[in-house]
Amino acid sequence: MHKATTLLLSLLFIALLGCNQKKTIETQSEATQETSDRIKVLNVATFHFGYTSDANKVDFDEDDRKIQEEIRALSKMLSEFKPTIICIENHPQYDAEINQAYQEYLKDPSQLNTNYGEKSMMAFDVARLNNVTQLYGIDSYMDYNYLIGEQIVNTIDSATYRDYMNNPFKGSPELAELDKNFDHLPLLEKLRFYNHPKTLDFNININADNLL
Repeated sequence: MHKATTLLLSLLFIALLGCNQKKTIETQSEATQETSDRIKVLNVATFHFGYTSDANKVDFDEDDRKIQEEIRALSKMLSEFKPTIICIENHPQYDAEINQAYQEYLKDPSQLNTNYGEKSMMAFDVARLNNVTQLYGIDSYMDYNYLIGEQIVNTIDSATYRDYMNNPFKGSPELAELDKNFDHLPLLEKLRFYNHPKTLDFNININADNLL
């Protein structure tokens, strides 16, 4: 059966979804079998490779040859998931623009397109490697209040809140060390850190708190 999969790049993560994949499920009680369409999801967190208006940014030279080689290697790894649909953190109204850029990239993929950050440097190449014809934007503009923690007094347990914000990996020495040396890590190690469940939980928590 044809397998449909999706690659989604968002503010925090890239998601690869696979659907229409038949799986056999055995029930322990009756030992019967039934087939079910399942959607496989692989979330891959990333930071913005290019310009961003986000409050927190990563120092990243998208024109550096070594970094581009790392991106190529990462794209090959992601392409092994065989996505057939690719979604990126981009408002749908700009689909035509970014797809035009993607078509231009296909004419000469020897040079990565850095104009759209990770959306073009990574998604374009993964799409090319899997013969995906177009990309789909998934995004919604939302406002953040990054100072809300300073503006609202936590009357229940302000000490725990501040400790969590300042030392999110206090109970995980290995993650704390990666966080401390983040700027000096290779790209793949940076993304491994971003994709650790505790890192994802922390980012989800603080972003939920900052949303207006």
